[in-house]
Amino acid sequence: MFSCYSNIGDNMIFDNKSPFMFKILSVHELSWNESRRYTDGRGFHALSFRIKGSAQFKNGDNVWNAGSDSISFVPKDFPYYHSHNYEHLYVVHFKTDKEMENEEIFTYVPQTPQLYNTLFKKMYDIWNNKAHGYYYAATSVFYTILENMQNDLINASLKKTDKMTRVMEYLHTNFTDSMISVARLSEIFGTSETYFRKTFKEVYKTTPLKYINSLRTDYALELLRSGYFSVSQVAEKSGFGDAKYLSRVIKSKTKKSPSQFK
Repeated sequence: MFSCYSNIGDNMIFDNKSPFMFKILSVHELSWNESRRYTDGRGFHALSFRIKGSAQFKNGDNVWNAGSDSISFVPKDFPYYHSHNYEHLYVVHFKTDKEMENEEIFTYVPQTPQLYNTLFKKMYDIWNNKAHGYYYAATSVFYTILENMQNDLINASLKKTDKMTRVMEYLHTNFTDSMISVARLSEIFGTSETYFRKTFKEVYKTTPLKYINSLRTDYALELLRSGYFSVSQVAEKSGFGDAKYLSRVIKSKTKKSPSQFK
């Protein structure tokens, strides 16, 4: 019942509408020292919990970092470079009954890593003791791991949505303020400017400044069409501040000068 989407920003790796059946192949506890290697894709998926250590996965320009207490998913047939310092981890290898869409590596740090440490260890012990019914018992623990992961990511998604809602309420109320800035928006969002820009673009498919300028441009055109204000006044009221800058933006969007809308 495990499916993976390509972006952690989406915070969703499960598809309840079209669940996967899976077959567990093996469960391991691994530890190794520093190394770097290339894997040309393996014929199974891997879900791991890193007890200690750190690793970096790389495919082309895409890089994923996994540290202590992190969970990582590596899809089958996915080629990557793997470099790491000392590592100690549990890993489950499994197959699914159908192909996943947008497969790529996924990693995150859960809020309750000790819970996952306990669950992965329990699954490892059950699998390797091979008592009667071990496969079903291990599968049951695996479902519990997936259940908790889904709850983690849904809760994280809701929190991010709530924070972005506050940002957009502020932005739509204050876009005519020429002093509004990405720094202020990221402060409301509660992250660095770099992460805020990235998240904003993932959600709205544009940059914060382009979004602000789009709001200002639409409002400026509305004021120009009213016929009550000069170009300078419109520039001031819409947040552009400078009439020449407003003219360049209007011409770029409409191929007309501001005066043609009056």
